[in-house]
Amino acid sequence: MNIADIEVASLIPHAGEIVLLDRLETFTEDSINAHTVVRDDGLFNNTPHQVPSFIAIEYMAQAIAAWAGYRGKSLGQPVKIGLLLGTRDFKASVDYMPVGAKVQVRIQRIMEMANGMAVFDGWVTGDGIEISGRLSVLSVASLESLDSSLT
Repeated sequence: MNIADIEVASLIPHAGEIVLLDRLETFTEDSINAHTVVRDDGLFNNTPHQVPSFIAIEYMAQAIAAWAGYRGKSLGQPVKIGLLLGTRDFKASVDYMPVGAKVQVRIQRIMEMANGMAVFDGWVTGDGIEISGRLSVLSVASLESLDSSLT
């Protein structure tokens, strides 16, 4: 299975215009590379023709979800729900990404625990755009399973 031939939406628990990544490029046991074009679809832009740089966190989170989805499907498992627990060390060279900018989204797994918690470094880069951060995530089979584990 070649990752470049797979629809992003089939690997992440999102649909429609909330799917922000256009295509996947490469996958390893610890990383994934994806590409997208910054869109002006009304979901995240608060000024015309610009998207706040902090939305790159969602690009990175979706890359993590695609990485987990691809790995899971390779093992015959269903796509799981991922929760973004937090972001540290967020740095951005710009306040806004211009609509139409072509960006590469990369993530690298730093650690993963048996309970589904993991930490990734992520980067969103393009012409004049350099954004990075460390994301903590939690993967669960369903929101119901998360709810029952908290009570």
